[in-house]
Amino acid sequence: MSRALLSRLAGCLILVGLLSDLTIDPTVGYAAAPAAAAVPSARQLATTARTDLMAIDAQHLIDGLPGPVQPRRSSHRHAGRAGSSSAGPSTAPASVAEAACTPRPAVVVNVTSPTVGVLTVTVQAGQGAITRIDFRAQPGTPNGAVTVPGGPVNQTQPFSFVPPAGQSGVQFSVTILNRSLPTVVPIVVTDGCGAWTTLVGDGPVAVSPTPVTPSCQPRPPVSVFTTVSGSGLLKVTVQAGQGPIARIEFRPQPGTPNGSVSVAGGPANQTQPFAFTPAANQSTVQFSVTAQDRGLPTTVPVVVTDACGTWSTFVGGGPGSF
Repeated sequence: MSRALLSRLAGCLILVGLLSDLTIDPTVGYAAAPAAAAVPSARQLATTARTDLMAIDAQHLIDGLPGPVQPRRSSHRHAGRAGSSSAGPSTAPASVAEAACTPRPAVVVNVTSPTVGVLTVTVQAGQGAITRIDFRAQPGTPNGAVTVPGGPVNQTQPFSFVPPAGQSGVQFSVTILNRSLPTVVPIVVTDGCGAWTTLVGDGPVAVSPTPVTPSCQPRPPVSVFTTVSGSGLLKVTVQAGQGPIARIEFRPQPGTPNGSVSVAGGPANQTQPFAFTPAANQSTVQFSVTAQDRGLPTTVPVVVTDACGTWSTFVGGGPGSF
């Protein structure tokens, strides 16, 4: 094949490649390449022809086009280098550990008291494993003795405990030395997200007041029934207002005691204050009052305690009334 024929063939290949890469822009009146396409350039299409002939004839064709030509650029030129971005610099993402601690997962502390005066405490890491627990100084006089399984026993002073590697939960107990005083044990737990400060303990034991049930509103009265029986003898029956009678207190008599009290199944001929506790679930109590001098008044104050609390009253009479 002659040189002239090869030159013409190369030119045709170049022209076909250029025309496939160009579009007509009506606003400027010349051909412009599309913004992005994965079509090979004209020179890539003509790589099978002789390089020297392709270069010569391509330049002749370009010179003959009306206006400037913008051959399409290869798409790989916009990809950038590995590890870079054409959109500008980017911020590196936070580490996995930082992401897991934002927001900070709470350390969970559960406290139970299966035995009176002893607290059983379980501490669970918020993230990862517990690497250390610091038992800080107790406020005031230490009232809690700390025992850690596999660690210190009955500690009232500050100390630290390091659990085995990879352990996410730690259990310990606090023995309350004086239940009438508050117990506070500050601790600092270190897990995968750092230190977490908290405390365990209990308040002083208090006597709960007598519970008030709906049946005590309004308060049912305690009933007192009296009967004169013989010369100077007054028989008394006390009926609880609600539930059983838990206790009867015979308070000091005003002035010189003039009545001696005898309780059925209890003390007899008592002129000084005393208390009587009846049998369980007993809602009535009987007693008698004997006037020592019938010419003087006789008054015996009593306080009855039933399911609704205390009820104050008195029994007796004026001179010669019984």
